[in-house]
Amino acid sequence: MIRDASGRHAIRPAAAARTDGWEPVFGPAGRQECRAFVDRGWRPPELGLAARSGTGPRPGPGGPVPVYEAFRARAARDPEALAVLGEGGTLSYRELALRAARLVGALRAAGVRPGDAVPVRLPRDVDLVVAWLAVLGAGGGLLPVEPSWPAERQDRVVARCGAAVAVAAGAPGWPGVRVLGPDAAGPVEEPPPLGPGDLAYLIHTSGSSGVPKCVAVAHGPLAFTLDRVGRAYGLAPGDRVLQLGALGFDTALEQVLAPLTRGAAVVLGGVDAWAPTELLERIGELRLTVADLTPAYWHHLVAQLEPGELGRTGLRLVLVGGDVVHVDDCRAFLARLPGVRLLNAYGVSEAAITSTLCEVTAEVLGDAAATAPAPIGRPLPGVRVHLLDGRLEPVAPGEKGEIHLAGPGLALGYWRDAAATAEAFVPDPSAGEPGALMYRTGDTGRLRPDGVLEILGRVDEQVKVGGFRVDPGEVEAVLAAHPEVRLAKVLADRTAPTAAPPSPRTTRRRTRRRPARRSGSRRSAPTWRTTCPRSWSRPRSCRWRRCRSPRPGRSTAGRCRPRPRRRCTPPRRHRGRATAFPRTRPS
Repeated sequence: MIRDASGRHAIRPAAAARTDGWEPVFGPAGRQECRAFVDRGWRPPELGLAARSGTGPRPGPGGPVPVYEAFRARAARDPEALAVLGEGGTLSYRELALRAARLVGALRAAGVRPGDAVPVRLPRDVDLVVAWLAVLGAGGGLLPVEPSWPAERQDRVVARCGAAVAVAAGAPGWPGVRVLGPDAAGPVEEPPPLGPGDLAYLIHTSGSSGVPKCVAVAHGPLAFTLDRVGRAYGLAPGDRVLQLGALGFDTALEQVLAPLTRGAAVVLGGVDAWAPTELLERIGELRLTVADLTPAYWHHLVAQLEPGELGRTGLRLVLVGGDVVHVDDCRAFLARLPGVRLLNAYGVSEAAITSTLCEVTAEVLGDAAATAPAPIGRPLPGVRVHLLDGRLEPVAPGEKGEIHLAGPGLALGYWRDAAATAEAFVPDPSAGEPGALMYRTGDTGRLRPDGVLEILGRVDEQVKVGGFRVDPGEVEAVLAAHPEVRLAKVLADRTAPTAAPPSPRTTRRRTRRRPARRSGSRRSAPTWRTTCPRSWSRPRSCRWRRCRSPRPGRSTAGRCRPRPRRRCTPPRRHRGRATAFPRTRPS
């Protein structure tokens, strides 16, 4: 357990090297003890655990400009340009800026101040874009809520963020939350000054404990990422960018905000997301130039494409990300759309959406197997990627290591969870500046000789089978190589006992020494498991108490019958083999 001069805490491995600017304050100790220490001693206001004393520092010359200010500058430069196109109509930059400014006044009048979480639950239409910009302009922390989420999940995420004001259509019924409609209007005035450290948005990701983790991202990292991806995508006035991602995830924020800060137009993919066949028909009709799709959706789209079908529609760039992209799909795309750029994007919510990009070409793919994952490329300018081992030391080139992300795009941490923040955001020893952090993604990867990064899997998927380490990714690759298998996923059975089973001879001896019950009572059940291996399932010779595995090719009528009065022992030829597991006693 270490701490820097600002009071920030971090949990790192005991064997990790010491980092300048950080001093040990607790431990070595177990994980739960360290987490409890952080929860007791660190209450950062930026994570909603204490009252804020004011806004963060203003950006200096050349620093990141908050998203709302960048949008207003674009609206002043070209007010009549198309900003949003949806099923409910269209808005120019002037109309969008005016509606957003009125809603900003209404939010400020309702009591929204910098650092306050503001949930927004609206369908995919022009009102959604107005509300997102207004919350950012009012200084609140935007919390996108997917309308299709179950009501229980919506109530849970809103209650957890501690919101007092929300923007929604209708009456969601959130206790203690004042709900404003997207057409609410207040006095148009200058928005409050915001610094790069002020909260911009909250986004929920899945958590290993079953409770979604809420990632808090500040205005500085958001502006940094939008600027870098806008340059990488070549967004400019005249572009039309498709927004089709799920509204409850941060990819949707990039799809909406990046175009609006660079003078492009956002095309909303319908209240009910378009099917791939419908999108094919609308690409030319809506004059889309950029499309950001999930790999699963993109796979179905590519399968329906004819060579040269979209060659004259104006589509110039397709982005895929959020999951594994396969080499065979990339080759099919390049063959059918030779004039369209294909980018494979990689990032995590804790590093403000996108961190690396790969320009997918035939040269980059090389002779990789059809089912192999496509590389994720190189980091965006300003982003640092480290491949480290369990001691947070760099691995050798070409070796497997855990991906750590660093740079100006890192999130503040997990909302109202100091322990999880201290565990995931650790000091970056290669930054050269005090207090610099890096995020442990949990993804594993390796660096190719040409400097391109490949993702291999997760650090927590490795399992042991028969004493051997097995990476499920390797098993998945073998299964996916079968011509009849498209995708494969291997999961470990976590319900099996972790302790090594005793040998059958020891088990029988222990069973034999167990004292008998009183007369008239049933004998205690043997400690052998109730199901024998499939290779032993011969009804004539099996002496197990119960057998549920029929002989291959034989009907269930050939199963062994219970023999409660006979000793539960395997056939003689199998004795001494450590393949019979003892039955787990009830606790």
